[in-house]
Order: sequence, then structure tokens, then C-alpha cells
Amino acid sequence: MDDPGKEIMDLIRHLISGGAADPSDGKTSGSPSVIGVKFVVAGGGGAPHVFGADFPGVPAKPDRRLLPLELFESDETYTLQTELPGSCTDYSVEYADGKLKLITGKEKEYSAEIPLESEIDPEKTVSTVRHGVLEIVCVKRG
Repeated sequence: MDDPGKEIMDLIRHLISGGAADPSDGKTSGSPSVIGVKFVVAGGGGAPHVFGADFPGVPAKPDRRLLPLELFESDETYTLQTELPGSCTDYSVEYADGKLKLITGKEKEYSAEIPLESEIDPEKTVSTVRHGVLEIVCVKRG
């Protein structure tokens, strides 16, 4: 295979064009419209990543793994969503130096660091876990 990325992009184009047909033109195959496609290309079971020295009180673990996540931004907030590994509900979140840092897992083996363009107010940060999905909403300052 010359370009592995080309095959993925062709698949994405096919999924979007095949499912996004206009039902009024009579050419639909009965499938719902596709608004977006999500592929996770790294994280969870990916290669180990040394991480943790940035977290006071949390020892660096040479086997810490990157945590796949999604970040959504509005004018007032950042919303981060990620699936917690296994049945874990334990996590820690810290904001420092313009970065939101997350560590989770039964042995704190998963982590993520997200640089944010706007400053947030840590006092107004709210997090919830529902059905294994962690959602963190951060309110932007000013």
C-alpha cells in the first residue's frame, strides 16, 4: 500500500457521501444522513507514554498510557469528554500553565494533557461521570 492515509480518507468520503444523500431526490438507499465520522487513531491500548512528572503528588509511571478524548469549545466553555477505562470512576483534573491535565485508571495508568487557548476558571469547573463517560465543563475567564 503506497499511502495508508489515502485508504482511510477514501473510506471517510464514501461513508459521508453515501449516507448524506438528499431524500427528496429519490436516490437514497434508506440509510440516515451522516453528519460526521469519528475515528480514534491512538490512545487507550496504544504504546506506553512516560507521563506524570507534571502532576504534584502523582509519581511518574513509565507505562502511563494516553487517554483518547474529545474537546468541544463554545464562546463560554470548553467541554472535554472521554470514556473511563474499565469500571474506573477515579480521576484527577488539574489546570496549570494553560493546560488541562487528566489522570485516571485503577492504577492511574491513563493520562491526557490538553493545551487550552483561553484561560479557564478552575473554581467553576464541573465534572460528571455517566455510564462510564467522564465529562468536564470548564468556564472560560472573562
